[in-house]
Amino acid sequence: MRIRPARARRERSGRRRGARAAWPSLRRVLTSIVLVAALTPAVAHADESAAAPNPAEEARPAGRLDPRRIVSLAPSITETLFAIGAGAEVVAISTHCDRPAEALALPRSGTYLAPDVETILALEPDLVIGMPTPTNRAPIEQLRGLGLVVVLVGEDSLADTLQAMRTIGRVTGRSVAAERLVRGIRTDLDRVRTLAATRPRVRTLLLVGREPPVAAGHGGFVDELLTIAGGDNAARDALGEWPRLSLEAIAAARPEIVIDTVMEPGRARLDEAPVEGEWRAVATVREHGFARLPSDALLRPGPRLGVAARELFGVLHGAGGPPGPADATMDRAADPVPESSRAKSELLPPDDAVSRAGTAGIASPAGDG
Repeated sequence: MRIRPARARRERSGRRRGARAAWPSLRRVLTSIVLVAALTPAVAHADESAAAPNPAEEARPAGRLDPRRIVSLAPSITETLFAIGAGAEVVAISTHCDRPAEALALPRSGTYLAPDVETILALEPDLVIGMPTPTNRAPIEQLRGLGLVVVLVGEDSLADTLQAMRTIGRVTGRSVAAERLVRGIRTDLDRVRTLAATRPRVRTLLLVGREPPVAAGHGGFVDELLTIAGGDNAARDALGEWPRLSLEAIAAARPEIVIDTVMEPGRARLDEAPVEGEWRAVATVREHGFARLPSDALLRPGPRLGVAARELFGVLHGAGGPPGPADATMDRAADPVPESSRAKSELLPPDDAVSRAGTAGIASPAGDG
């Protein structure tokens, strides 16, 4: 038998050890190649999704904007700005803004559906705040294209509304006041929810229009407020957040109460006047009339959400609901946070989206709901 020299054996053994040592590195390389190949379609899809247009197109700020000239494009936004102590920086409000009293002398900037671009430009704002709608996309993009900072906040649900308040607080440097406002609203809603849990639930149709009948449908903040106050939405199965209903559909839904939110103030809870015409087909209306709740707090996703929940509780259960909080959260839209309370804080993590065109330090647009 031929005996190999010790040197040859050592060299062969060394090559084997080197191959074994190289295998983990090679295996990592192969694994990376496989993962990249597997994930490439998903990454491409994510990039396409990010590039797709979003009605709430916004971008993330590197920090608060510290604006000194703010234009509001919606009543709820105006109320929020004054409620968190940013009213002194507001230079224009929307056509439909009616609160607080201090804002009423300001120029009008159009509506959230149709901002007045020329008026806004003439005011030279450093921040415009609005809501995304199908009809305001073109003017919003025009404002951005001209270099204005535009923030869009979603207000479809209660969660959206509270997050909108945080966003407005952040970009105006008033995160502390905004968070205090949010906590107060949550407390108010929890009080109403707790008390409503002790009462029978009421099958309710809530009208925002009578000719033709338009109701609060499923999924919006009004539907959520109704649920908190102890109501079951009779229009929950209708399509859309604001469905138009026939009187036959309303009669078939069998509501125990029909709340009319568009009637004039000062009427009784239940209309004592006889109901005429086709509405007599709806048994509840024929027998009891319409419950009157002409409240802009109910239809405005702003600082007075707690007021709206208490008002709904009163209509549904014949009582005023729980008392408001000691710090008067409900009245903040009319009574802004005092100057001494306007604490400026460090920014929260920038997870609120903000949009800015042609300005350094602001990221590219990202989506929101």
